[in-house]
Amino acid sequence: MKHQHRVLGSQQPDFKLVSHKPAKTKLQIILLGLFLFGASFSVFYAGYYVALLHQDDAMVHRDLLLKDAQSLDKQLAELKQQSAIYEQDAELSRQAAEIVRKENKSLLDRLSDLEKANVLYHRVLTPEKDDKGLAIGQLELKSTSDKQRFRYNFNLMQVSGRQRVKGIVYITLFGVIDGVKSQIKLSELPASKMKQEGISVGFRNFQSIDGELVLREGFTPERVEIVTQFSGRKTVRLRKVYDWSVEESHYDVGQG
Repeated sequence: MKHQHRVLGSQQPDFKLVSHKPAKTKLQIILLGLFLFGASFSVFYAGYYVALLHQDDAMVHRDLLLKDAQSLDKQLAELKQQSAIYEQDAELSRQAAEIVRKENKSLLDRLSDLEKANVLYHRVLTPEKDDKGLAIGQLELKSTSDKQRFRYNFNLMQVSGRQRVKGIVYITLFGVIDGVKSQIKLSELPASKMKQEGISVGFRNFQSIDGELVLREGFTPERVEIVTQFSGRKTVRLRKVYDWSVEESHYDVGQG
C-alpha cells in the first residue's frame, strides 16, 4: 500500500507570462483619442450645419416679414394720404355749402328789404288819400364784437308834403328777464348816452336814425317797438313793431 505524501505549506498561484508591448498600447490610446476627437468634431460640425440651416431659414423668414412690413407701411401711408384728401374735400364741400347758404340768406334778406323799400317808395310817389304823410322804414340790427352790443338803423320818410317836420322817436325793447316778460326803453339801457327819453328828429324828405344799444345781462330781446310823435299843424303818431332779428356783421370785428 502506497502512501501519498502531501506537502504542507501555502498554495502557490498559477502564473502566466505575457509579453509587454508598450508601443502597441500607446498606439491604441492615440487611436482611441483620434476616434473620440473625430466623433466630437463630427457631432459639432453636424450641429453647426443644422444651426446654419435653421439660421438661413430664420433669415429668409425675417426677410419675408420685413418685405411684408414694408408693403403694409406703404399701403398705410397711401391710405392716410387718401383719407387726408377725402377729409380736405369734405371740409371744402362743407365750407362751400356754408358760403352758398349764407349768400342765399343774404340774397333773400336783401330781396325782402328791396320789396319793403319798393312798397315804401311807391307810397312816396303815389300817396293814398288816407295816408298820414309820414312813414317808418325797415329796422336793421347788426352784431358787433361785443355780444351784448348791437347797432341799429332805420329811416323816417315824408311820404307826402315837403314841409319840414319835427318830432320825437321812442324806442322800446320787449323781451324776457329770468322768465318774466319785460320791456326796456332805449334810454334805460346800459351805456346809453341819451339825456332824455326820446330822440329828437327834424327833416323835410327823410332822416336816417342810427346808434348803438347795449343789452342788460340776462335780458333776451324778442321785439323792438318804434313810436314817432310828430308835431305841427296836427299831431301825427306812428307805431311800428319789429321782430328781433340780428344780421351778422363781419366788418365789426375788433371794433367796439
